[in-house]
Amino acid sequence: MRTIGSSVPVHDAQAKVTGACLYTDDLEPADILYAKLLYSKEAHAKIVSVDSTEAEAMEGVVAVLSCFNTTPRFYNSAKRFDEQEVPQDEQIFPRIVQHVGDRVAAVVAERPEQALRALKAIKVEYEPLPAIFDPEEALALEDSSGLYAKISTSGGDLEAGFSQADAVFEGRKETEAIHHLALEPHSVIAECRNGKKATVWTSTQTTFAVRMLLSELFGFPRSRIRVVKPVMGGGFGAKIPMILEPVALAAAIKTGRPVKLTLSRKEAFFATRMRHASKTRIKTGVKKDGTIVAQDITILFNGGAYCTQSINVGAATVHDIVNCFRTPNIKVTALPVRTNLPVAGAMRGYGSPQMHFALQTHLAQVARQLGIDFYAFLERNLVRPDALSPVGGRSLGNPRPLDCLHRGGELFGWKAKSALPREVGKNRFRGVGIGVGTHGNGVFGAHLDYTGIRVRMNEDDTVLLFTGSHDMGNGSVTVQKMIVSQELNVPLERIEAVESDTENCPYNLGDYASRGVFVSAEAARRAAISLRALILEKGGGLTGRPSAELSLGTEALLGADGKALMSRKDLFRRINQELQQDLEVTESWANAAGRTSYGVHFAEVEVDGNSGEVDILSYVAVHDVGKVLNRQGIEGQLEGGIHMSTGYALSEELRFDEKGAVVNGSLGRYNIIRASRMPKELIVDFIEEGEEPGPYGAKSIGECAAVPGAAAIANAVADALGVEVDHIPLTPKRVLALLSLKNGDDICPA
Repeated sequence: MRTIGSSVPVHDAQAKVTGACLYTDDLEPADILYAKLLYSKEAHAKIVSVDSTEAEAMEGVVAVLSCFNTTPRFYNSAKRFDEQEVPQDEQIFPRIVQHVGDRVAAVVAERPEQALRALKAIKVEYEPLPAIFDPEEALALEDSSGLYAKISTSGGDLEAGFSQADAVFEGRKETEAIHHLALEPHSVIAECRNGKKATVWTSTQTTFAVRMLLSELFGFPRSRIRVVKPVMGGGFGAKIPMILEPVALAAAIKTGRPVKLTLSRKEAFFATRMRHASKTRIKTGVKKDGTIVAQDITILFNGGAYCTQSINVGAATVHDIVNCFRTPNIKVTALPVRTNLPVAGAMRGYGSPQMHFALQTHLAQVARQLGIDFYAFLERNLVRPDALSPVGGRSLGNPRPLDCLHRGGELFGWKAKSALPREVGKNRFRGVGIGVGTHGNGVFGAHLDYTGIRVRMNEDDTVLLFTGSHDMGNGSVTVQKMIVSQELNVPLERIEAVESDTENCPYNLGDYASRGVFVSAEAARRAAISLRALILEKGGGLTGRPSAELSLGTEALLGADGKALMSRKDLFRRINQELQQDLEVTESWANAAGRTSYGVHFAEVEVDGNSGEVDILSYVAVHDVGKVLNRQGIEGQLEGGIHMSTGYALSEELRFDEKGAVVNGSLGRYNIIRASRMPKELIVDFIEEGEEPGPYGAKSIGECAAVPGAAAIANAVADALGVEVDHIPLTPKRVLALLSLKNGDDICPA
């Protein structure tokens, strides 16, 4: 049975499309209450008082929570494990609100509409404080209170490198904050009926981290907190931190009844997380032939009101970017800062989309000024399979971005398309662009990074897989089932998964940092191999043959000659009844190497000079994934990443008013990219040259899929117009401003 490499639908696809899946908000425990949140109208203020007298007297209201009757303990909602040292600046209900939309109070009532009515009756007195929205202003504070951390990595000798350059180029790039827009908004149910044991059902990417944080906040031992993730409708990083869980559990403890808290779409825009807006300065030294000899890069991240993941995002950004080019002398610095905007956090790519947009558009401009085709420039500078990191000199494993470039260039027809005229009609322009992207696989070398998997063979030849993985619709559990199928020679339909339950599944750090294939799937492979070895050991005892001579066929236990010794069901029944033993193993696998996924994207665009609209005519994306495990799944991941990149490049941005409040927080006003604006022609392909120690040589694509696209599209627009693109998204207003700049008008890009 050869499952690996085939195309398999997501394991619960049918249940999802038929409506059979139960998401968190679909669950209705008996005697449930509903919570709704009251949010700050001030960007920065001390809460003097919260008068809930009138609200508490209203019909159906059971409790009102605020900073005056809940624990004042500080925490960091993105802390992953006990020893992690991160700033703890959040509270369930803060005494000093830090942004418009910060939590002020919660009403718990018998019905959601009763809770919403009661919110309007709560009177809050604020003492306003100064607010900062501009990250550069925050960075300039004399007491350094605006800077969460300075994260830097370097290799070689920067001064010597620039002295060897024939030319030095400098650039400044900017990206806006965007929202994850997962189909399923944040939702949580908590209960603590007897005050001794809590159960929390939540849409999260980190069940074990949520358990740890709730234990610290409420003083419960972890044996008395159970966290379960039901079916999740997308995460993209927004569901890594603990956001709603402490509010729901505080309400459940206070009322003694289960409490549900589900955000509306409007609330999700300001009360959860967003991708960091960024400002990047780049200085590049090159030889006349285009060889990069030195780079100094600084990226400023607007972290918003609380630290959460800002330091982690900065660290991931600086370490991922140095693995892209053969730059011998390099320094990369990330500066995440505190402002009074809504909180920024992880979003698919973890800083890489911002950094690669900045770097790739800058380098494309460098190539143009040198008179070198950008394809040739990349060909000269991309890392090779034998490359060593410029930071520390460690092996990069088997990086294949050059293969991606060559395959993509062939599929796209780069040579022919790049030679075509730029003007294709009256005030219409055509251009082509390339973007390269990198992203790490897990957090090897940074901190704890392991996954446990348990596999049980039942006596009827069916299998139970116990996994702490949090499938977000991305098919991570499907891949684990495929691996178990492959190793145990059992059909997929005979494998069931118990998923993301801290009381029943082995530990998992969480589903982020592209760990799904490289770490968790390898844990599944090792568990399945161990279970197969155990089965053959028991089969050897029952048949009197050495286990090394036995193998598992699809229908029977086979001898050295390949002939059946007994059926699989007889084998498993006899182990159960005669030996009276279980067939179950648990394996933990820790990430053993820092490896990087690569992708190269090509875009062809047409720009309407009258409207400023950008149409993507054709698009090719080729990714170095080591080995394709589930072709249908990986194609879907890549196509989804291209969709997100297209919105990031052309239309999506969160906008704020003078008080820092989100002004376009709805699906109608946010301008998510529509399916009709996807490339007219889209081709995806993969380089499969293996990457140890990934399962069967595989590495992840989930985040890397969303990294190169914005750069490719921006470079294509720059090529079409003959100007440099410094700021995304390329809305019609910004495109028209670029055209005015191109035509010599005294107008700067918006």
